[in-house]
Amino acid sequence: MMIVTKCRPFSFLSPACLVSLTIRLVVLFMLSGLSKSKSMEEVEDISHYHNEKTTTTTADATRTAVIAPGVEKPLISLGTGGGMYGNRSVVEKAVLSWLHEDVGGRGIDTAIDYNNDDLVGIAWTKSGIPREEIFITTKQPGPIGYQETITALEESLIRLQTSYVDLYLIHFPNPDNNPHHKSAKELRQETWKGMEEVLRRGWTRSIGVSNYGISDLRDTLEVAAVSPAVNQVLWNPVTHDDALLEFCSSEGITLEAWSPLGGSKSRHGEVLNLPIMKHIAASHNN
Repeated sequence: MMIVTKCRPFSFLSPACLVSLTIRLVVLFMLSGLSKSKSMEEVEDISHYHNEKTTTTTADATRTAVIAPGVEKPLISLGTGGGMYGNRSVVEKAVLSWLHEDVGGRGIDTAIDYNNDDLVGIAWTKSGIPREEIFITTKQPGPIGYQETITALEESLIRLQTSYVDLYLIHFPNPDNNPHHKSAKELRQETWKGMEEVLRRGWTRSIGVSNYGISDLRDTLEVAAVSPAVNQVLWNPVTHDDALLEFCSSEGITLEAWSPLGGSKSRHGEVLNLPIMKHIAASHNN
């Protein structure tokens, strides 16, 4: 089982605490073997896995997992959507703070729909960190077609001020706009061929999907010469789909969690209200 995460900043958590909470959440989640049948009391009982006071180091932010041949992805990436969505004023500062040596973050996750990838480009170039040391993920909106997929990444690279990204995702499985009146399955398959083309051109080091269910993945795998490296979905101890994880594992697809710490919307899960999370946070309240 493989889970990597992206998370958005919370105003009341320091970057170091955010790293530690997320790393330990993933470890606790995997150790506990949580499933939807578990009660909240059983979730809270895993607190015995974290009784000691811990110290967060930059190593926590730079641990990696292999997602494709020759491609290692940081276990944690800073998501620039979520609380940042529509608030461009905080993006550059957040990315610079994440990349700062005190935190050591190297994974950054953005998307065309976030309308802030240009600020990510400004921030990473200001940081002075060599491009090859930073892992940049971006997403095109959904199954938009073969040529549209290529054009979308070409334009994103200009805004990101880079010649390549490390991971390129299809943000959603269903089209918002379908002027050619193709079926969603047909568009998903056509779009995946566009994803494989940008991989072939070297514009991205790996390709994947986001918010895909099992049937969406099967549609893609029917025509894939290169399987998705990643499926990025909502996943945390409160909200998760174990069957999807099992399917991804069987197909060699890394599952990446968004909102691993939950969020303000109930559909994201009230993770930060769990006693175990408060306990971990308190251990870093020096």
